[in-house]
Amino acid sequence: MISRTRSHMAKRLFYKGLRNALACCLLALGTACSGLPPHPEIDARAEKFSARRARAHFAALAGLGERPRGSENAARARAYVERELGWAGAEVEEPGPDSVGGDSPVLAWLPGSTEGRILVVAPWSPALDGAGPDDSGVATLLELARALSRQPSRYSVGLAVAVVAPPAPVAGSDREAVRTSGAALVESLRADGQLESIRAVLVLEPRVGTSTRIARDLRSHPVFRDLFWRTAARLGHGGAFPEEGGWSTPEGVQGAFLSAGYGRVLSLVDEGQTRVRRGRAVEDALVLPEPSAFEPVGAVAYEGLLALMARLARVDAFSP
Repeated sequence: MISRTRSHMAKRLFYKGLRNALACCLLALGTACSGLPPHPEIDARAEKFSARRARAHFAALAGLGERPRGSENAARARAYVERELGWAGAEVEEPGPDSVGGDSPVLAWLPGSTEGRILVVAPWSPALDGAGPDDSGVATLLELARALSRQPSRYSVGLAVAVVAPPAPVAGSDREAVRTSGAALVESLRADGQLESIRAVLVLEPRVGTSTRIARDLRSHPVFRDLFWRTAARLGHGGAFPEEGGWSTPEGVQGAFLSAGYGRVLSLVDEGQTRVRRGRAVEDALVLPEPSAFEPVGAVAYEGLLALMARLARVDAFSP
């Protein structure tokens, strides 16, 4: 009987390995045929957020070059994001019937054990230097998806990329574009009846530069904000999440949620307006930030989300 059981288990492991190998082959074949950047292999089994893997996503997206609205490169970038979210185990929702030219938000869900939901949003912001979208927030979100998928969760975690069209050449118009993309996401969630089940929204909009300073958004949920700032201090990232200094009200995705009457939002927006110039050096090599540039926001977002979900679970335990 023991021999038969071991034989059955060996067969199951063999076929599971065969399925995984086939899936990898199909992924490689699809990548080669579609022109998408390859799936990053670095730190694939890391237990927590990997800054090196986030940088690999950033490099893959930046390597697509200019991505005008409606272009093939824009479609490839979207397909890359959807593929990587699916690879992490998230269920990617199909775009709505009214979406035009790939402008609808990308939305995927890591399933949890209850009906409660947490949403993480990264707007695909336009870069100030005109080199194309700022991929730092999206790259951070993709690595968060992988890291969070390795943790059993009571709550489903939504991963959303708010697509932003190139702004008009007017000062400050990029922030209005980000807000508009957030409004499209809010409307999509409301239309599908999902907004009411979301317990908290985290907005990620870092600027990958020489120094990261996340603004203390006056309109962010105070309990969430305090939890994430304490997490940053515990992880040694107090410099990127400073306690001193004044308050600010950065406009963007969180403004769209607040305008819709939804206040359980925490916004992690870099207060600096300088970003890495994604130009090319003399030798025509792509200029990329160091992995350490992704560490403060990514690590704090990961640990902060786990702490937030644990807090909500304690609240639920005392709810009737």
